[in-house]
Amino acid sequence: MQAPPQAKVHPAALSTNVQALLHLLKFASLINRPMQSDLAEKHQLTIHEVRVMMCVSGEGPIGGQSIADMMAMPPMNVSRALASLSQRGWTEPVPEAGNRRLRPVRLSAAGWEVYRHMVPDMADIADRLLQGMDVAAEDGLAPTIAVLVKRLEQWREVDRA
Repeated sequence: MQAPPQAKVHPAALSTNVQALLHLLKFASLINRPMQSDLAEKHQLTIHEVRVMMCVSGEGPIGGQSIADMMAMPPMNVSRALASLSQRGWTEPVPEAGNRRLRPVRLSAAGWEVYRHMVPDMADIADRLLQGMDVAAEDGLAPTIAVLVKRLEQWREVDRA
């Protein structure tokens, strides 16, 4: 006996919020393409190393588990990226008197130098991505994304409780 055909939901029938969620999911996947080809490969890094460097540069001394949580990366990928960056001399451990297990790291002077060379490429990706947006939309994008990130971080904290 054949299963009855599945009822399809036309995208237009979805609420605006659900449509926005689907666009955000697609965006989150697609943004890796230029980040890989125009940034990571250009600087001979993996996409995981780029993400870890971006996190460490913005957060300051931070441990691997915190990076994994913050960047929604598997801990093994963070661990490998940190090991590679450390071998290159781009990160360095930060002594942590309170808890040795945290093993926070920061960018070394050499790491900051590499990061400074990455910034123009990040700016090119951002400029190309946002090209042609009206000023109001462009100005509202970063604060809107910040609100969404904060909500997702709070959601994660609620799930842990």
